[in-house]
Amino acid sequence: MKKLVLLPFLLLLVGCVDNNQPEEEPEFNNTSYDPSSNIENGDVVQTNQGYHNVEKLDQFIEKFNEGKEVELEIVQVTTEGNPRFKNLTYNENKIQLSSHHTEDS
Repeated sequence: MKKLVLLPFLLLLVGCVDNNQPEEEPEFNNTSYDPSSNIENGDVVQTNQGYHNVEKLDQFIEKFNEGKEVELEIVQVTTEGNPRFKNLTYNENKIQLSSHHTEDS
């Protein structure tokens, strides 16, 4: 039952996929941020090229259902190339979501 409640929340959190993508995808304008390090680190990353490490959401749900403490970093990269960071944690029977957009101008 927990999984059925948590799954829509996580899908909403990550965002909707836009299937109507332009012929040429915009390039990142922010040269100081490169999402590849977050992708390599295992974070869930959403860019205009698609989603990366989505299987980490399933792992989060599995650990949540087992009652284990778990943490997940989610990075959404805007079309301008700026990151929006979200940290999803579960511990002591609480789910917490914190976010910061300090690098999103």
